[in-house]
Amino acid sequence: MQPNLKHLHQSAIKHLNQGNIQRAHKALVELVTQKSDFADGYFLLAMVNLRVGQIHKAIKLIEKALSLGKSIEYSAQLAKCYALTGELTKAKNTALAIPVEQIKKSLDADTLGVALTQAGLHKEALNYFNCAIELANHANKPQPQFYYNLGVSAKFLGLFEQAKNAFESAIALNPLHHASHFALSDLTKATQQNNHIARLKNVFEQVTHPDAKLHIGHALAKEYQDIGKFDDAFNSLEQGKATKRA
Repeated sequence: MQPNLKHLHQSAIKHLNQGNIQRAHKALVELVTQKSDFADGYFLLAMVNLRVGQIHKAIKLIEKALSLGKSIEYSAQLAKCYALTGELTKAKNTALAIPVEQIKKSLDADTLGVALTQAGLHKEALNYFNCAIELANHANKPQPQFYYNLGVSAKFLGLFEQAKNAFESAIALNPLHHASHFALSDLTKATQQNNHIARLKNVFEQVTHPDAKLHIGHALAKEYQDIGKFDDAFNSLEQGKATKRA
């Protein structure tokens, strides 16, 4: 790669990682102007467009990138974009065209799994989520979101014990993973002897994001309702919604 092209490429990646969308866009436009067959330039331009919600533009750019060079990462993001725009058949076909055993990056496997869930293929998605977890753990970088995604698909398929274990694994990695707390409470029926109320109350005090407060508030309300403490359930809903309402 020519020194100037390499510099533009590295600069674009740096700006994109830092959230400097305009600078990344400028570097990438210059990059593909100088070298019109630079596949990763088009792919990174697609990621810029994805960041700002221009999904249809992102699709065209990824398709262009794939016409210049095959990449599992490109295909995974394309499947994701197809799913986001409701093109579920394309999302399914793009994802399933990539054999699990060929995937080397955990994020690619997870992205493909999410695209398949959007297409309603939860059974197939489990293979990709398990692959994502295995690759991440092998790299000593376990990701709670991968376990959560696995749990959601397992729950959808009626594999409740597997779902429960997945949500607990996510919480073990990140005790404040609010989506997993909510999913776990929704999955199991609380009793006086077996519930997550004390843990949830502790999490509620620690989380600050409105969505996190909302999820934990709903989880608490559900468990209080299960054990017949309806006043506590109502209060949990009120407290959970207060930050979001504000």
